[in-house]
Amino acid sequence: MSWYPYILIFLFAQIKFLFTPLAAYVKWPESSFLEVFIPTVLGALFCFNVVYFLAKRIMFFFHKRRVARNLDPNKKNKKVFTWKNKRIVKIKLSDKGFYLICFLAPLFLSIPIGTVVVAKFYRDRSISYYLVSVLLVLTSFLLTYFSKFLVSFIPDSFISFF
Repeated sequence: MSWYPYILIFLFAQIKFLFTPLAAYVKWPESSFLEVFIPTVLGALFCFNVVYFLAKRIMFFFHKRRVARNLDPNKKNKKVFTWKNKRIVKIKLSDKGFYLICFLAPLFLSIPIGTVVVAKFYRDRSISYYLVSVLLVLTSFLLTYFSKFLVSFIPDSFISFF
C-alpha cells in the first residue's frame, strides 16, 4: 500500500475514532491488522496530546468570548441549577464518573471534544492523562480487532460500493 491510506486513517482517527477501523477495512479490505491499528493509534494519541495541552488555552478563549458578550452592567447573571446540572456535578465528583468520562468522552464524542471535557473536569488529577492514553490504545486495539471480524460478515457487493 502507498502512504495515502495510512494518512487518511491517521486523519480520520482524529475526527471519528470510533468508526475509523471499520471504515478502513471497508475501504481497503486487504489491509492487515497492523496497517490499520498503527495509524489509528497514532492519530488518536496525536490529537489527544495536542488538544489536551491546548485545552487550557481553548477554554480561556471561549470564557473570554462569553464574558465579552455579557458585559451589560445592568444585567445580573443568575446561575441556573437544574437537575441536569446536579447530575453532571454528581458524576464529575464520583470515582466511577471519573473513569466513565475518561473512557467514554473521547470515544463517543470525538477525540478533541472528549479531551477538552476530560481536561476541564480532571486536569488536576495527574492520572487522567495516562489513563486516557492507555484507554485509547486499548480501545483502538479492540476496535481494530472486532472491525476486521465484522467486515467478514459484510457482503462484497456492499464493500464494492465504496
